[in-house]
Amino acid sequence: DNIGYDYFENGTITNNKIGQKDFKKAITLGNGNADEALSEWYWFANGWNNNNGDTRSVDEFRLVGNIDFSKQLNGQDRYIIDFSNNGNNKIYTGNYAAPTNNGNGNLANADYSDAMIVGANSKEFSVVFDGSGYTLGNVDIDTTAGAAGIFGIANSAEIKNLAIDTIDIDSLYFAGALVDWAMDSYISNINVKNVDINGGYGVGGLIGQIGGGQISNIAMSNIKVEGLEAAGGLTGFTGGKLTISDITLSDLWVYQKPERANGNDGGAGGLIGYANAYDGITIENVVLNQIHEVVATFDRAMGQQLWASAGGLVGILVNGGTSASHFENIILNGIGKIEAKEINNLVGGANSQTQAGGFIGSLSGDSNTQNVYLYFNDDSTIKASGASNNQDYVGKFYGYVGTYNNPNVSLNNVNLYYNDNPSPSLANPIKDANSDSSDYYDSMNNPNGQIFLNPYANATQGKETFKQALEKQNNSGGAFESNKIVNIGDDSNPIYSFEQTTGSNITPPTDSNTPNIDLGN
Repeated sequence: DNIGYDYFENGTITNNKIGQKDFKKAITLGNGNADEALSEWYWFANGWNNNNGDTRSVDEFRLVGNIDFSKQLNGQDRYIIDFSNNGNNKIYTGNYAAPTNNGNGNLANADYSDAMIVGANSKEFSVVFDGSGYTLGNVDIDTTAGAAGIFGIANSAEIKNLAIDTIDIDSLYFAGALVDWAMDSYISNINVKNVDINGGYGVGGLIGQIGGGQISNIAMSNIKVEGLEAAGGLTGFTGGKLTISDITLSDLWVYQKPERANGNDGGAGGLIGYANAYDGITIENVVLNQIHEVVATFDRAMGQQLWASAGGLVGILVNGGTSASHFENIILNGIGKIEAKEINNLVGGANSQTQAGGFIGSLSGDSNTQNVYLYFNDDSTIKASGASNNQDYVGKFYGYVGTYNNPNVSLNNVNLYYNDNPSPSLANPIKDANSDSSDYYDSMNNPNGQIFLNPYANATQGKETFKQALEKQNNSGGAFESNKIVNIGDDSNPIYSFEQTTGSNITPPTDSNTPNIDLGN
């Protein structure tokens, strides 16, 4: 795979074999000891970002070993190695965005010109990256210069078979653990844990903003995201024609901060903060476990953003196109707090709204939803507050459904489980939430409704009833027959996942010296 390519002249990848052109060109990364593997990534990123040598003519980049991005190992400083001249080695700062000059901790003086963010500064990554099941670990990105992620902009790229263990990002712009902005890209078979991101306009646990493409077979856990305008456990913003499938996210905290510049609506969701679905969006086979907190905010004193929407799955979904948004086989297990609010308790003013829903905070446009199961914790709460003219909307399923374009909202087999006997001291329990969602509830007044309410008396009963309902759908003729639900946790703390997501095996080859590499044609 590396035949004909070498690291020459400050890490430039150069083709030094005459006549070798018409073959699939692959470069392996993560070779050698810890510092050598770290340095290979450094030169890979800089080669791509600066268009050095033949780097961008390579068809595929592959990991053949884990890479640890820690500042020190065993108490020792680490080095970025110049493979052509060891005399030019540089001490590694530990900051993925400014690896050789971190401004001595003062980011105003940092040098971001050699950032390890692949595809940074509009140098779009556009080929294949195969992680081969290996892990990128302990990534720390601290930047004031632009968007942030292991990859910057991915355009028509394929990123697959990768694990990420522990990533911390502090950025002023788009941010996501894997990619800050993905356009028409295919991202699959990714396992991520321990994500902590504080970013700007559009923050997601995996991807800051998505513009079309496919996202599939993603497993993530322990996700904390905070961003302006849109924040989501998977992604902040979506647009373009998009399919999201076979996703399992566990242990989520999502917070959307108020902003003053753009004046757009603010959205926070367990999966997506703000979904622009004009070109069509399909979300299927998705499980979110333990949604601890989803909060969307606005600040009237800033005078710009005056709407805030929070939802267990999506904060805001807008669809004015010809294709209905499609949701199928969705499980939200362990919903905690969902809230949309004005943060300074300032009341009054025009055109402000807050919307909070167990599934979607604010829905506009046609949608088709089927086989959805929501389990609210016994102490779960949902609240919307601070809007003008009492425009605070709360619902167990939808917070608010826009009616200006007479949307076709289709529902089939939607089931909600919640505590029917909450503590009297619990403010804003799910039991009391009832706004636009009530139009769809199955009840004596609306026997054809397709949102079925399943109140429980205590947490033990609730978890067992919910488990049995899911298991029933695994049986012949059930909604999950072809892709069964499994519990990868335990009965006291169930962590559900669709079998095909759980079965995504990104384990690296047994012998890392002989990785399984298929060059295809």
